[in-house]
Amino acid sequence: MRILITNIILPILARSSMLLCSLIYNGFSSVTNY
Repeated sequence: MRILITNIILPILARSSMLLCSLIYNGFSSVTNY
């Protein structure tokens, strides 16, 4: 059970973290443009 949970949760956390990082990076870049 733990293996299944980790295999399902870890990829989701990785994708969410990547999306958050990209959003934050875009936000800072847009702010610096102004």
